[in-house]
Amino acid sequence: MGNKFKQIVDPRHGKPYALKLAFKKAKGSILLLTDGDTKFSKGSVKNLLNPLLTNEKVGGVTGRPF
Repeated sequence: MGNKFKQIVDPRHGKPYALKLAFKKAKGSILLLTDGDTKFSKGSVKNLLNPLLTNEKVGGVTGRPF
C-alpha cells in the first residue's frame, strides 16, 4: 500500500458541494469520504483500505462510528 493520498479541503459551501468537488478532482480508484467531525484511530485508514485492496469482490467498506 503506497502513500499516494491527496486531501481535498472543503471550501465550506456544504457537504453536497464538497462531495461534487471530491468526485471531480479524484484520480484514483478508491475514495475515502468522511464528515468534518470524523476522527480516526491509528491504523483506521489502513484497515478500511485493506479489504478493497485484497479482495476484488469488495466494492465498499464502512467504519463503525462510536
